[in-house]
Amino acid sequence: MNNKYYKESGNVDLMNLFLGIIISLIFTFIFGYLYSLLMYFIPIIYFNIIISIGFGFIVSLLIRLIIRIGKIRNKKFRILISVLIILFITYFQWISFIDSILLDKYPSITESLYSINWKLNPSEFFNIIGQINENGTWGLGASGGFPVKGISLTFIWLVEILIFTLPTIKMLYDFKVYPYSEKFNKWYPKYTIDEYFESLYSKNSIEPLLDSGVIQTLSNLNEANEGRHSKIHLHFLDNETSQYLSIDRVWIEGKGNIKELPVLSNYKIKTETAIEIKNLFKLNKEKINIV
Repeated sequence: MNNKYYKESGNVDLMNLFLGIIISLIFTFIFGYLYSLLMYFIPIIYFNIIISIGFGFIVSLLIRLIIRIGKIRNKKFRILISVLIILFITYFQWISFIDSILLDKYPSITESLYSINWKLNPSEFFNIIGQINENGTWGLGASGGFPVKGISLTFIWLVEILIFTLPTIKMLYDFKVYPYSEKFNKWYPKYTIDEYFESLYSKNSIEPLLDSGVIQTLSNLNEANEGRHSKIHLHFLDNETSQYLSIDRVWIEGKGNIKELPVLSNYKIKTETAIEIKNLFKLNKEKINIV
């Protein structure tokens, strides 16, 4: 077993997770309502795609926030929470869509809450969705003469959900694990060395050097320019027995677009070594990072 790197415990703070779920329910209702509202008043497919992607990114940030608040150190739980939030938002935007059909106008928040009874009844919900799918509510063509329904409408709904979900899928795929102290029940603060180091390209090239001496390796790194360099991060928590080092490769692409790629994540170092790094280099403490 490789003990050189931080490994998640798989634990979840249930009280904080419950708080996170309550927050997510409130936000998913609001997001679902706003998402459906924009779709209702801007029935143009190109704008609909942009709206779906935009809300998808907002939802991925919400999920990161819930993971942070819930102190989730479990990959399966992260996926489960993500799936539930996507389902809740999809459900809430559909019930607002159904309200707009039943009322023949877009419902106000008050009207949406007033008819909450049927919305909490899954059989009623799926019955109405089934009728909409069977009969359709809009059509294609200059006069809307070709109704979209059945398999065609189901396919459109699935594509919309996929577009909406893509940012969350990407977020989970690229998810950065941050060290968490089980002893003190808190995330490690993250510091970044305020220097541009030479661009490092692979874990395999830097790891053996760190194994032979962390301080010596960092001291021997050459300086670099802003356009192409490496960022070195220190995850440090007072009174913990282990601290962690991470390295990102950074470069500027196109019109000032900054790209980052993890090279080394959460390499375990001794507390004495971390203190020496703090004494040798100027460190900037980062704010809570949910992205």
